[in-house]
Amino acid sequence: MVSICKQMAKSTCYKIMFVMGVIGIAAILFVGHLTGYLGYLGYVYCSSPEFIYFAGAFVSFCWYTESTIELILAMNRCVELLSSEMARKIFKGKKLYIWLVIPIIYGLSVITWTKTGAFSGIYFSWFFNPHIGYIDDVNQVYNVTLHPIHDLVLIFFLLITYVTFCVIFLFKQGGLQSNQQSYSEIMIFLQVFLISSFNTFAAFIYVFMQYIHVNEVIIIIGQILWLNVHGIPPVVYLTMNKTIQRDCFTTFKETLSTIKQFYKSLHSNAIQPLIHQINFVREDNQLTMQNQQIREQANIARAQRSFRTPWYVSMHLDELNRTISGRPGFEHFERSYSSAVHWPRGTMGCTLFSSCKLHII
Repeated sequence: MVSICKQMAKSTCYKIMFVMGVIGIAAILFVGHLTGYLGYLGYVYCSSPEFIYFAGAFVSFCWYTESTIELILAMNRCVELLSSEMARKIFKGKKLYIWLVIPIIYGLSVITWTKTGAFSGIYFSWFFNPHIGYIDDVNQVYNVTLHPIHDLVLIFFLLITYVTFCVIFLFKQGGLQSNQQSYSEIMIFLQVFLISSFNTFAAFIYVFMQYIHVNEVIIIIGQILWLNVHGIPPVVYLTMNKTIQRDCFTTFKETLSTIKQFYKSLHSNAIQPLIHQINFVREDNQLTMQNQQIREQANIARAQRSFRTPWYVSMHLDELNRTISGRPGFEHFERSYSSAVHWPRGTMGCTLFSSCKLHII
């Protein structure tokens, strides 16, 4: 869808393909997922009448609208091959939107004025008779005439379009054309043919099984074809359209690059705070150790300063004075002591104290 959006301005067929893609995605949710869910639980119409009715209306709208747009796409490719000037006159500008609005209005009108399909868990598919499998519609009460008419007209015009496309292509092959242009036209035809063929076979089987009792194998095949009507276009585009292949490859590379950058940024945002935290703890431990060393040095310096203070010296000198007081030979100590205790902090008091102490020993 992203690739188709990029190419919408270049060609009208991409705009038609985009609308088909939107309807196809919506239809797959019901034709694929919802059908599997209801079949797994064995739902029938009476299990949930309102829900199954609206679901049937939606899948009917998707079928009528998408198949009609598919026919318009085939016509667009056929006219484009015949004459580019004619294609611009028919599909260019606002005319294209008219072509796209018509199928939508048509689909809404059909589900409004006719009966819609109902799911049957007995046959694992959608039928107009909500009681199929246990009550036959003998009086054709649930018969919808428009549905087979729509499918038969779709088959007829798709076949006419295929034949016309082949005739125009073979006719133009007789002219002077490059091999590259011929190859591009062949690939366009094959894409339209493969996509439309699923519509053709699905329409044929559903017309057949609505009015004729068929076995379960045919019903399952019809359901698979209906699912591929909405699911096969992306496969065809990715395998056969080089423009879409190139855009998807570029988008894929850009997505991987974005994821890689996001992962790197996420990894960086997760690791860097942890690294900062580790560095902070390391620096804090170093600072703590430095603080401890500073405190130890301060304690040592404080102890040294305290040892040289007058009050510390005077305390020890008092003790020595009491010890040696009155002994002969220490008269000079008493005289020195009286002057030492009044000195300011310095080395004199320490020297005096040390010398006296050694003398006593």
